[in-house]
Amino acid sequence: MSTSPPKAKVKAKVKARTSAKPKAAITKAAVPARRRATPKARSRAVEALADTMDADFFKAVGEPVRQQIVVILLQQGRSNIQQVAAQMAQDRSVVSRHLSSLARAGLVRAHRVQRFTEYELDGPTIIDKLERLLARFRAAAQLCCPPA
Repeated sequence: MSTSPPKAKVKAKVKARTSAKPKAAITKAAVPARRRATPKARSRAVEALADTMDADFFKAVGEPVRQQIVVILLQQGRSNIQQVAAQMAQDRSVVSRHLSSLARAGLVRAHRVQRFTEYELDGPTIIDKLERLLARFRAAAQLCCPPA
């Protein structure tokens, strides 16, 4: 014997779900107003979004070791390579390369203190990059992607 419900019950459930909704004629008044995307407007929005995307930023954020370094800097604040490397399994040279990559991406700022270079997160720059990216993505999505 099969454990699935009879077809009649399934059809009744589907019909009950669909018939519960009022059937309204779709008119222009019923559909929320959306800007009509011209190819030129869509192209401009996508170009603006592409200009905002920063490969170094995303590569830096996507690497698990660099994510760990960001967490360490969040916890400790300004730290030098030795202080960061003491909490990681990697050598100082590897940590140094990762910190340089984070600095190139704009996630951290480097400060020279005597013989050492200290690193700290650059919060305003990170927030600015993410907000610009989000704003441009929202603008492009309105023109390119239909709402669900």
